[in-house]
Amino acid sequence: MTSINRVKILGVPVDMVDKEQAIAAFAESFPQEGLTMVVTPNSEIVQNASKDETLKALIASADLIIPDGVGLVYASKFIGCPLKERVTGIDFLESIVAYLEKNGKSIYFFGSKPGVAETAANKIREKYPELKVAGTHHGYFKPEEEADIVNDINESGADFLCVALGAPKQEKFISDYRSELAVKGAIGVGGSLDVWAGNLKRAPEFYRKHGLEWLYRLIQQPSRYKRMLALPVFMLRVIFRGRSGEEKNYMANDIEMLKEKAKDIRIDIIRSIHAAASGHPGGSLSSADIITYLYFKEMNIDPKNPEKNDRDKFVLSKGHGAPVLYAALAEKGFFPKEELLNLRKTGCILQGHPDKKKIPGVDMSTGSLGQGVSAACGMALANKIDKNPGRVYAVLGDGELQEGLVWEAAMAAAHYGLDNFTIFVDWNGLQIDGRNEEVITVAPVDEKFRSFGWDVQLIDGHDFNEIAAAVDRAKTISGKPQAIIAKTIKGKGVSFMEDQAGWHGKAPNDEQAKQAVEELGGKW
Repeated sequence: MTSINRVKILGVPVDMVDKEQAIAAFAESFPQEGLTMVVTPNSEIVQNASKDETLKALIASADLIIPDGVGLVYASKFIGCPLKERVTGIDFLESIVAYLEKNGKSIYFFGSKPGVAETAANKIREKYPELKVAGTHHGYFKPEEEADIVNDINESGADFLCVALGAPKQEKFISDYRSELAVKGAIGVGGSLDVWAGNLKRAPEFYRKHGLEWLYRLIQQPSRYKRMLALPVFMLRVIFRGRSGEEKNYMANDIEMLKEKAKDIRIDIIRSIHAAASGHPGGSLSSADIITYLYFKEMNIDPKNPEKNDRDKFVLSKGHGAPVLYAALAEKGFFPKEELLNLRKTGCILQGHPDKKKIPGVDMSTGSLGQGVSAACGMALANKIDKNPGRVYAVLGDGELQEGLVWEAAMAAAHYGLDNFTIFVDWNGLQIDGRNEEVITVAPVDEKFRSFGWDVQLIDGHDFNEIAAAVDRAKTISGKPQAIIAKTIKGKGVSFMEDQAGWHGKAPNDEQAKQAVEELGGKW
């Protein structure tokens, strides 16, 4: 599914989508392998999740997190990352129903009191006569009956599942049985079935248009006032956390710091390759933002203790891109930055490809394409066996995907369920001999990794918001390795190098190096 920016509100992720974008994202994700999980949190659910790490992780693991609450819209504006609009669960669900009818897919209604699901199904078919209803089941059951319900859903052949058990029970049901359910998509729908069945009345258009459904429900049911108090409490917590600087979100979280680090790393790449009079600037510059995020925001590493057992590990599978790794390690403090100017010099630690025996912070010696990702796969498997909490990250070149060894590693990682293993494909479209499609086509990369059993995301590899969201989502995936396909520009940041295969492995001369450094915002 196309990457969607997420904002964190009280530490809980919410997708920054309007209704049209949410529907488009669902339509893109639904035909793919696995179950597309949709959750629709409101301010009350977010507040509960902020105090419940299990519920927070459950929400984060969803493919779509739709903002079903006007309080979330107000909160996002306060913290400077405004959501586009409130997307009500029932309106989104009806759009799904229209999609299913149009594409000849079937739906299963599960939840509410006995008889409600059947009535709702009949009512909705009056509006969508071609909709296929695969089955229904009420929401009054004992825990030991859940396996039978899952079996009934699967035997019905349903493509999509609506669960109306109330939050968070409905989301927990979907999450708990995600790997067992045969449906292609599922959503928790709260009271939507009762609305469709005619047992509950929706707020009039005026209230819905102005985000006042809560007021309408309070007028209709004054006994709900205790629940309504959750909204002002929620806003007070957002205000306090936002003003204290405690609130974190993907759109504003240390972005300026990361941009500054990436700029410095790119400048050091140019300086070191120029000093060596040889090296690989193009692919080093294209992957700089990815590696900056991993080293300065994500990975659990310590320059003072490079070999600590529970650290996250990084493998630069495209070992010829060593200048970007060296620049990041120096910036992080693993060795003095002055050492960068000794790149490729005899007797110095920074050779043309990373050497784990000589360079602090390097977890694997790489150079022969395909071997790095294979070693990284072994590291992730070893961590699983040892119950080591450290994650393993690797960066591959897109031309590197032409190596058969990459796909052997992909098979092994999926076979062993290495959900502690995340790779980035630096998709800049160029390799040493020209454009990938002209040498040996490796597209469609996303479909290939999915067919090998990986979770896959497509992102802009130069957008820290998208990198952050993709990494956070990858950590919620259970039972699968994760591939993040990052669209990048070879030679990013240097005008005469950008999208030029000739700069794959060529050093700039004095004049070119000076221009490059100045374009990147440095001084020569």
